[in-house]
Amino acid sequence: MKTLILFSTRDGQTREIASYLASELKEMGIWADVVNLHRAEEPDWDSYDRVVIGASIRYGHYHSAFQEFVKKYATRFERNAERLLFR
Repeated sequence: MKTLILFSTRDGQTREIASYLASELKEMGIWADVVNLHRAEEPDWDSYDRVVIGASIRYGHYHSAFQEFVKKYATRFERNAERLLFR
C-alpha cells in the first residue's frame, strides 16, 4: 500500500505533521511519499492507494497555493474521492 501525503505550510508546522504521519505509516508497513504541494508537479495519482492533504490555516484562510492546487485538480479529487483524506 502506498500513500501520497501532500502538504501546504507557511511556518513549517504542517510539514512536521506530514513527516510524522509518514513515519507512523512506515512503522505500520505502509510506504508514504511526503510532497510540498507548493513545489509539486502533477502527482502520478495512479501510483497511490490513498492521498492525504494537509494545509495550514492563517486568519481563517488557506494559503493561495493550496487553493490553486485543489482547484486545478478538483476533477481528479472528485473521481477518486474514496482515496482522499482531508484535514
